Amino acid sequence: MQQFLLEAKYQQTTEYPEQEVLDELFEVYGEFFNRQNLGLAAALRRIYAKTKQKFIFLIDEWDCVMREKKEAEEEQKHCLDFLRSLLKDQAYVALAYMTGILPVKKYGEHSALNMFTEYSMTVEMICIILV
Repeated sequence: MQQFLLEAKYQQTTEYPEQEVLDELFEVYGEFFNRQNLGLAAALRRIYAKTKQKFIFLIDEWDCVMREKKEAEEEQKHCLDFLRSLLKDQAYVALAYMTGILPVKKYGEHSALNMFTEYSMTVEMICIILV
């Protein structure tokens, strides 16, 4: 996400990465959807409906918008809404692995991403040492 944020122009925080992923999906699954006015979640739903293939999402630094644009509350809300619509209660999601320093489901007053189980790296390191 940090790289997308750096490459995105003003007010394209979600549009830019969404288009990049859509372009990649179209290369592989282009026969299942057209690119006209179709968002990422809708494209993934169509692919899943045709193939029953689920997707694994790896999102590094999911919280970079919250950290880098602290004053832009509307943009932060937009990003959370985008992630919610992409991941929450979607049949095409096999797994979502997101990294970041801010807790996902506890960020601000927004509860759009309350479907995650959070694991602290400190806890994981202790478990590894104890095993």
